[in-house]
Amino acid sequence: MPPAKSLNKHPARNTRIERRVENFGVRRSRRTSLCTLMKVVRLLRIPMRTLTRGRRRRQTRNEEEKEKRERKEQRVRKKRHMEATTTEAVKKHVAIQKSSEESNSDDTSD
Repeated sequence: MPPAKSLNKHPARNTRIERRVENFGVRRSRRTSLCTLMKVVRLLRIPMRTLTRGRRRRQTRNEEEKEKRERKEQRVRKKRHMEATTTEAVKKHVAIQKSSEESNSDDTSD
């Protein structure tokens, strides 16, 4: 028997709603339309947010991943900056030491 005509503008959303409604203990036969399901949803006062949650969760996950990437990039930038400054400092220090050693050797030769 073919399934009852549902609101096939959003088939993925419909299956998601069906699945969530089943989670609330409502079984859907192949003859029950989504319209009837929605009536059940309203009667049971199941919040629509729990039924159509998919996209919002995906959006927040994307935002979290974006923030995570940004934090990682910031850490890498900070690390590189630290490495650059320390190498510069080391080079300066070595140069100062060499120049002081040279001046010391000049002093001892006199």
